[in-house]
Amino acid sequence: MSTISAGTTTTAALVETGDTTGNLVLQVNGTTPSLTLNAAGAHGVGASPSYGTTGQVLTSAGSAASPTWATPATGAMTLISTLTASTSANLSWTGLSGYDKYMLIISNYTPSTLNATIQIKFGYGASPTYFTGGYNYTLLYTGSNSGSSNGVTPNTAGSISTSSIPLSYGTSSAETNPIYEYTDGVYYITGANTTSGTLPRFTIIGTSYFADTNNGGNFYSSLSGIRNNAAYTLTALQITASSGNIATATASLYGISS
Repeated sequence: MSTISAGTTTTAALVETGDTTGNLVLQVNGTTPSLTLNAAGAHGVGASPSYGTTGQVLTSAGSAASPTWATPATGAMTLISTLTASTSANLSWTGLSGYDKYMLIISNYTPSTLNATIQIKFGYGASPTYFTGGYNYTLLYTGSNSGSSNGVTPNTAGSISTSSIPLSYGTSSAETNPIYEYTDGVYYITGANTTSGTLPRFTIIGTSYFADTNNGGNFYSSLSGIRNNAAYTLTALQITASSGNIATATASLYGISS
């Protein structure tokens, strides 16, 4: 390999040695390799060149040592992916692992059919398999169906062993165009890896804003729901419309480390 060496005497302060390997080595203190550029352009550091692995970064070891390759530290919250619906049957995240908690943010959900709410299902296994029953939830909503400040209507809706969990309230008013409905919401999912103890379960809590702009109504809902998971680990989440397709939606899922 070709070398450029910083010598240790005035008569050999800089020595260049050439060959045809295509590699270039910068040496210090006479013959100690410090930086190696191989024929592919990769950067190796240290006396025995280390090139690291994909995604690693150089980390300083101070002024008296060579830097090293290291995997960068991640924050407490990591974006897994953002999915966008356009007349879609569902939005699904599969292959989930490594987190016991997740945060789901949904923006501008609109249904393709009248009064369809947005729903969520939990999945397990590699395929995955989605639970299609056994969900329990309570949805508390307040709102104004007429748009009047005096039209606040508190109510609760509870269900046992349903096929999915609704993430927001949906008006029952007749509408001429479902695009006038939209939902924004933030939801937290816990117990993703809890497979032991008393009644292990996947839980979801969250809040949402539902706008029925065609009829002048605005609703704010608070959700709490569970699905007893026995010995299952959460590997997938799927959101769908209660009927028809998801006309539009942007949904981001984050993994939370703690």
